[in-house]
Amino acid sequence: SDQCERIAIRPVEQKAILAAGFESEVNEELFRYHVARIWANSPETCLQGIRKLMPGCVLEVDIDSLDQRRWEWFSLRDLARPEFATRLAEMPREEGVDLLETAIQKAVDRRMASEVPLALLCSGGIDSSLISTLAAQRQAGLCAYVLSVPGYPQWDETHYAKMVADHAGLELVPVEVTRESWRSELVGVIAHFEYPFWIESGIGLSLLAGRARSDGFAVLIGGEGADETFGGYDYKHAAERAAVAEEMGSPPPELTFNNRTWPVDPSLDKLLGIGEPPASHLRWRESQIAAAKAASEYLGGASAAMRAAFIAELRLFLEPSLTKLDKSTMRWSVEMREPFLDSELVGTSTSMPLRRLLYPKAKGILRDVAARHLPREILQRSKIGFSLDPAPFLLGQVRPEFLRDGMLRDLLGIRKDWKLLKFLEDGEHRGRAVCRILCAEIWLRLFGARQSVQQVEAELWT
Repeated sequence: SDQCERIAIRPVEQKAILAAGFESEVNEELFRYHVARIWANSPETCLQGIRKLMPGCVLEVDIDSLDQRRWEWFSLRDLARPEFATRLAEMPREEGVDLLETAIQKAVDRRMASEVPLALLCSGGIDSSLISTLAAQRQAGLCAYVLSVPGYPQWDETHYAKMVADHAGLELVPVEVTRESWRSELVGVIAHFEYPFWIESGIGLSLLAGRARSDGFAVLIGGEGADETFGGYDYKHAAERAAVAEEMGSPPPELTFNNRTWPVDPSLDKLLGIGEPPASHLRWRESQIAAAKAASEYLGGASAAMRAAFIAELRLFLEPSLTKLDKSTMRWSVEMREPFLDSELVGTSTSMPLRRLLYPKAKGILRDVAARHLPREILQRSKIGFSLDPAPFLLGQVRPEFLRDGMLRDLLGIRKDWKLLKFLEDGEHRGRAVCRILCAEIWLRLFGARQSVQQVEAELWT
């Protein structure tokens, strides 16, 4: 009624709900899917009876009747801007680059407004390097952080970050990820994430945020979201990309992402008994794909399908990435701010002509902006991302009985010896697959058996 009061419900972590005495069993279907596929886009969680409010949604509760109303404050349908898209398409490319550069700078400026000390997260990749450089042009003396992995040059981007820092006049602080520091964070990070999913950069981000906080910084500004908003993951949506190229009468764009794929592991699917995705996951995905199609239908043909695929990523692919980012940094009360996810900038990027996003290579027009500010070596480097193999960090350090006699084995009904335990015993391993299983066992002990971080660590490490 018009007289009803509204109450604001603050985000509550699952740990707090459990600590308040709520009894819950493991939601086995969601749990298995999270472990096998890293993430489930679902309002359900891995604990029965605990649901989450999905991104962009608001829950209103009548304080008298407790009736609930859910609604979206932002829908992908809001990105349908045909008149603006037409204006962008009619602009000469250089004028479009000017417009995009201004939009990115405004997004950076808005996120630099702060009453507490702020710093930058700069991996040395194009996206974070551009944001860091634009921030440095606005404020002198900024500090930038980068993850360093001593002894593993294939995962270490410090060289590129230093190049950007020297170019932009930033103070660069490398944060080392060692075997010891990585292991010391593992259980605590999973406890803070509250989901049994494994994205290896989460531990590194927690280490980085902890160092930034100890240095007095409460805000970090990064470059997350550019790949989703500017079509950067060129290993995805191959059929749509090929169809658009044919529609344009152009050859396929140059690949930039080293043919990486989303980490679906058939052996894990078999082990965990994965069949059809959970119904709640499918319903949410279908609703967001429908909204993305509605936002793109004005284009028609292959272009509409390609645009819809890009727009859908904002809800489907970004959710686990941003959860990882937010949980990793807020573990140390550090706020992460992402200019590329500024609402005005997203409206601009998702209205850009597809040819300017796809050609001459992925994120084409964003690369044009970056070329005005970054060294050539940064523009031409291969994309790496903090994606290390955890095998060297685990070998010889995990007690075999942690998995052999653990809760996951009982949940899966496994009675014979674990073949995966050979990884822990003789080094014949598939590191990422085993780490997902290990993280699943850790999560079960933390949230199923309600063990403390200290208890789990004592039973995990040799």
